[in-house]
Amino acid sequence: MRNIKLERTDDVGGIQDFVIEYIDESHFNAYLRDEQNFLVPVILDAQIEMDRNVPDELIVRTESEQFRVHFFIDKKGEVTQLDYEASPIPYVSSNLRFLTFNSASNQKS
Repeated sequence: MRNIKLERTDDVGGIQDFVIEYIDESHFNAYLRDEQNFLVPVILDAQIEMDRNVPDELIVRTESEQFRVHFFIDKKGEVTQLDYEASPIPYVSSNLRFLTFNSASNQKS
């Protein structure tokens, strides 16, 4: 499992703690850590893949739904996720780095 902190960059501000559990290279579970330190499921058994037709779009599938995640990578290599109106989502990860399944599996919780 990997802990991730997302920080809002808009006027609302604040930091939210998440835990990502890697199942295999393209499957994961995500949990929100609440005020009592309990893990609350956000998405379970999600599969993620690149859209073959649209290079700046990911497809996320679960047992019951499928949705697209739009993003862009700027000149600094920073990834920005876009909402459905193509506006940047006001969150950044304070400990962002891309992982392969093997490097995620080797991390200690």
